[in-house]
Amino acid sequence: MNTKTTLHGKFANGDMLNLSVSTIMHNLGLNPKTDADYRAADIIHTLLHACTSQTIVNQVCKNNEYGPTEGTIQYRLQNPDVETVQQSLNQMLKENVLETLPHGTLTFAIDFVLIPFYGTEQNKGDTIKTKARQGTTHFFAYASIYVILKNKRYTLAIKYVRKNESLKDAIDFLTKEVKNSGLKIKGLYLDREFFTVEVMNYLQKRKYLLLSLVFYGEGVEV
Repeated sequence: MNTKTTLHGKFANGDMLNLSVSTIMHNLGLNPKTDADYRAADIIHTLLHACTSQTIVNQVCKNNEYGPTEGTIQYRLQNPDVETVQQSLNQMLKENVLETLPHGTLTFAIDFVLIPFYGTEQNKGDTIKTKARQGTTHFFAYASIYVILKNKRYTLAIKYVRKNESLKDAIDFLTKEVKNSGLKIKGLYLDREFFTVEVMNYLQKRKYLLLSLVFYGEGVEV
């Protein structure tokens, strides 16, 4: 399996793939010029393949005999601080999106994504536990806030959700990211996972207009 060739089928074009590689390389602080057996781009291609396939890096490495091993990737990344990477990524997202979005009050959507995890946690609390699905009860989780304009999705921020972090905390983090960007929130569409008593009470206190569940419509470009 050639990871880069596989990725070309998952991205709209080669420019999109190259932009993704250069952006991630910058945020992770990887040196593009190195004498290592695998280039920084090889490391990122493996990470992107795991993301677009909604699987874990370990599985991608096992299926790619010519690519870097999981141990090699961990060594090259040198255990990056997740909070720092998240902050850098959110800053980058806002810088690009705010040039496109109209100023003023907008309606936003927040979704919640679970990625199955089948291994053993390296850091306690990295995954959350929920009802069994896809052969596991443990998942990596993240939430993101975005706007859909003219059938295109514009993501402004993401939040990695760990064990013992509530969905209310995730919404609070994401809405603050939006407000700190100078945008105002007219209303929110939420994934079904957010429909809890705690979240409803939080929304009432913040006087957010809850519109409905959110589902991707046909033809929406993500």
